[in-house]
Amino acid sequence: MVAISQVRESLAQLTEETIPRTSLFVGGTSGVGKLTLIELVSLNLPVKAYIVGRKATEPAMRPLLEDLRRKNSKAELIWVEGEISLLSESQRICEIIKQKEEKLDFMCLTAGYAPFGGRNNTSEGLDVTHALEYYGRMLFTLLLLPLLRASPSPRVLTVLAGSMLSKRLNADDLNLEKPGNFGGIQTQGHMAIMNTLFLDRLAADADNENVSFVHNWPGVVDTGNMARYHRPSALSPFPLTALLKPLTWLIKFSDREAGERHVYNATSGTFGGRGPKGGQGVKKGTAGVEGKGLFLLNHKCEASYNEKILGELRAEAQEKSNPDVDGLGVLIGFVGTGWFVVILVVLRYIFAFDPHQDLLRSSSQNENDNSRAHEWKANIIDVWVTGMFLSLRNRVGKHRNWESATTRANLANFVRRLVTAIVPTAYFDGAAQPWSNARCFFDSKLAEETWRAEDNILVATNGTREDRGDDFRWARSTAAYESHVISIFIVIYSFATRVIKTFRISSDFAKLTLSERLGAWGAAFIQRVVKQCQSFPKGTWKRKLTNHFRPVDLLICSYLVGKVYISIFTSELSDIYWLLVSAIWATCRLFIARNSTVVGDVELQNEWGFGQIMPVFLLLGPIATFALTVHAGNRSGDHGVRDVDKQLLALLTANQQEKLTPEESNMDVLRRWTQGTHIPVA
Repeated sequence: MVAISQVRESLAQLTEETIPRTSLFVGGTSGVGKLTLIELVSLNLPVKAYIVGRKATEPAMRPLLEDLRRKNSKAELIWVEGEISLLSESQRICEIIKQKEEKLDFMCLTAGYAPFGGRNNTSEGLDVTHALEYYGRMLFTLLLLPLLRASPSPRVLTVLAGSMLSKRLNADDLNLEKPGNFGGIQTQGHMAIMNTLFLDRLAADADNENVSFVHNWPGVVDTGNMARYHRPSALSPFPLTALLKPLTWLIKFSDREAGERHVYNATSGTFGGRGPKGGQGVKKGTAGVEGKGLFLLNHKCEASYNEKILGELRAEAQEKSNPDVDGLGVLIGFVGTGWFVVILVVLRYIFAFDPHQDLLRSSSQNENDNSRAHEWKANIIDVWVTGMFLSLRNRVGKHRNWESATTRANLANFVRRLVTAIVPTAYFDGAAQPWSNARCFFDSKLAEETWRAEDNILVATNGTREDRGDDFRWARSTAAYESHVISIFIVIYSFATRVIKTFRISSDFAKLTLSERLGAWGAAFIQRVVKQCQSFPKGTWKRKLTNHFRPVDLLICSYLVGKVYISIFTSELSDIYWLLVSAIWATCRLFIARNSTVVGDVELQNEWGFGQIMPVFLLLGPIATFALTVHAGNRSGDHGVRDVDKQLLALLTANQQEKLTPEESNMDVLRRWTQGTHIPVA
């Protein structure tokens, strides 16, 4: 236990450099918050404090604030009126503080009471005690974190029941709305656990490394809140504090000691920061780091909590990663397979794609049927790019099975991925997570239930139900919104271009009706402009203006640029480009999402189990298919060439007379034979 003498000794060592110069008291009009404010100002050091309170409490607070100003002329005490049981009001107050201050050294959150009178919902749909003791405190902390991070020694003190951890977290009913879950004791314990888990998560964020979070239990302090909010009933005609008055006289802290102990919790270097450390040394937070993170304190100003219970609560409340879903083996298997397909598509474009061939017609039709030859024109971009790899193609062209190998491997891989995605992955994901994105997409009722379950957290971080309504403009700055927009754009663009190129009707319409007709209209328009410009007499202002601005040149440039861009967007290279962009973007987003999980889950993600080994084998499948296809093609191709060579060699031996000149080699004769231009023997 930290003795009161040690507490006062630590307070006496505070200086202008170590005192929190700018503070915010939420709930400072009564109880522990009020006592802490009195003792902080009584140190006679320069402090600036914002006191948030309801309009009804201002008349009672005004004399106290005036008295504190007289006792400490260096203190600047600012009254901020607001109804903090409403999250919209809390958000408004935070905006006021952010407009007036660049940094915040200390925030004291003490608002709340035990709801022995039953549930009392606000106009925003939250119980008053829930709004005061958790959602409001969470909102103040989140919105003012930028100011706290700017302070050299910031601290957040929330007073409820920091050291009194229990396993009574109702994760399935966070607002205790189900029958039998709500009550005075249940609510206090439930809100205390939620505060601890919330601050523990904030403390684990690297951006909050220099912010000290303290959650303490104040002990027995007669704040009057239990009597103030008591509702008489047959079972409880009097406030519980009235019955326990004789006991509280023996064990409670005096008002002064309660205030001093909380100022000690707010300023002592024992819990991080630049304050005096005294003989207590520097304590470890819940993460096991000295002087950093979250400190759970009891009424004796000691760090006291059950590490085992805290670990179990973390496991129950925090979003855990599943190594069979986002583990290293899964990434290697599925992401690796996706990139393998991308590489095959790129290799096909480099080595096998022929821009002069109409893909909607068979090879024999392309070679023998010239009736529609005028309708097919090779894309100039594809011709130019594939021409750059002509020498490489000739070198690899000996293995003519490249195209068939890549095609068969792609088809086999697509079928495997489709079966894997539809059958085992979809089934196990739906069984493990009934609220998964896929199921919510097809089940609107399930999606609505999931949204309502998460709604209170979203309300606290993004606004209220009333001022948000159906307007989701606040979500446009989130990474999830950005990912959705980019995904939808890529899907729509890729699907549209693929549909147009896959079907003959749409392909002919785009090529003949749109592209060529627009090109013809553009060329005809330029010709009309040229004739019109030539019709202007020499020396007239129209001719001079035409010679100066040269509209024909501008039109020709615009026409050619438009043709180039149309060729780019309709080329096979454009599809390859968007495929690479999509793959790179999706891979980056996947790794970002994977790294955003709890630090302790990273090791779990990298553990190898059956769920991670199986995807790796799935990756080996298409690789083996591709290798076997290439090998089989090479063997069959070699045998075919040998048979043809033997036949042609026999013909050449029997028909040496076909040499036109003595210098002509057997290969020249062979070439003429294959082209059908051999000369019959006389």
